[in-house]
Amino acid sequence: MSNVKETSFTLPTPDGKAIYGIKTHSPTPTNKVVVLAHGLTGHMCEYIQMMAKDFFAQNGYDVVRLNFYGPEDNARKLEG
Repeated sequence: MSNVKETSFTLPTPDGKAIYGIKTHSPTPTNKVVVLAHGLTGHMCEYIQMMAKDFFAQNGYDVVRLNFYGPEDNARKLEG
């Protein structure tokens, strides 16, 4: 999708870490949102997440994708 605005954000967690996310804005103004959350070992840039993001944004939804774990220094890790 071209000309689609995306905004990165973080959510603080009680353990002092952060959950990283990206909001994809619908090309048309909307008050509807879809939240995409992956499985335990997944991530927000998996193929199915990206295809769902494109589909919903093109159909008038803002889309929020989350990474519950990640490579960032203050993100939660699956391994210590």
